[in-house]
Amino acid sequence: MLQFGVESGSDRILTLIKKGLTRQLTIDTNKKLAQHSKLLPFYNFMCAFPTETKEDLFLSTSLAWNLIKNNPQALVSPFHIYKPYPGTEMYDLALKQGFKEPQTLE
Repeated sequence: MLQFGVESGSDRILTLIKKGLTRQLTIDTNKKLAQHSKLLPFYNFMCAFPTETKEDLFLSTSLAWNLIKNNPQALVSPFHIYKPYPGTEMYDLALKQGFKEPQTLE
């Protein structure tokens, strides 16, 4: 099994999070992996990124279905919810988008 942190099907979001890959690269890699029936690709996705739109989320879900359709061995995790970490650029962006900073560690 090979696990991939695809995170999003939206090139805009992938650029925002500095993932270093594109939607098309994921599709192409999945098609290559489909030629090897003993390899099980397991794709991980996230949602609720700061500035993510319905269209971005649709691109992610459509990519997940595309991966399964084009590779019978492909597995997709349930979509994980993005969690902002203090001290990161994405945390600052999340605050600007209305994320409420925790007041305690509970």
